[in-house]
Amino acid sequence: MRNHENKAAKLPLKLDLSAEILPAQTLVEIFGTDRVVIENHKGIVQYDNCQICVKNQKGFITVIGKCLNIARMSKEQLVIIGCIERVCF
Repeated sequence: MRNHENKAAKLPLKLDLSAEILPAQTLVEIFGTDRVVIENHKGIVQYDNCQICVKNQKGFITVIGKCLNIARMSKEQLVIIGCIERVCF
């Protein structure tokens, strides 16, 4: 049983190490129907009040809805607000 405890104690260290080695992946968080947060994006490709298309490492993320606006944008994070109908990857 002691060997099992040692392996369990080392597991978090292995997971943390793996996360540091991987390149920054795009993270999309959807908050209800009125806000989408996209982290580690590569820029905006298309922007109007019904559709916002964002480039990421593997392609595009498209947010579709009504009255869409960019509430905040930085190099690391993009916050889209409005009436979110769909998020396509």
